[in-house]
Amino acid sequence: MGDRNYRTLTVYSATWCPDCRVAKRFLDEHGVAYETVEIDRDEEAARLLEERTGKRGIPYFVLDGERWVRAYVPRLGFDRERHDCPARTVTAPGLAAPRGPC
Repeated sequence: MGDRNYRTLTVYSATWCPDCRVAKRFLDEHGVAYETVEIDRDEEAARLLEERTGKRGIPYFVLDGERWVRAYVPRLGFDRERHDCPARTVTAPGLAAPRGPC
């Protein structure tokens, strides 16, 4: 994802998904603002996820509405080798870059 700072983060999730709760808790703990799209409540969002990624695997992050990233690997956490950590790349105006394990 390079050196670009992203302004918006959308988390594709489901209300029943424990890995999604872990990912969102991580973002919350690092002060990262995000919007949530629950695919179990929004069939169109589920179709869009599958269209863009080829699967309905969640959690999925969308940066600035254009970059779809499966940075969170269930039971393993964030894949720091393949992707920048969202807590480092997503900043909001007036919010200091979060510090954390990424």
